[in-house]
Amino acid sequence: MNQESLRIKEGEDSPQDIRRHAEEWIEQNQELFDSWIEEAKAAGKAVILDSKQ
Repeated sequence: MNQESLRIKEGEDSPQDIRRHAEEWIEQNQELFDSWIEEAKAAGKAVILDSKQ
């Protein structure tokens, strides 16, 4: 997060810049990102199943 804060402080603070930063981070951390998505999907399914009972 410090790297992101520095980039923003140095002027890369437009919505387009922030989106690019996020996309770059995802690309560099794809495996971790994918695991978070899978966890979120599983949690969402659990909530749906739980609400049907």
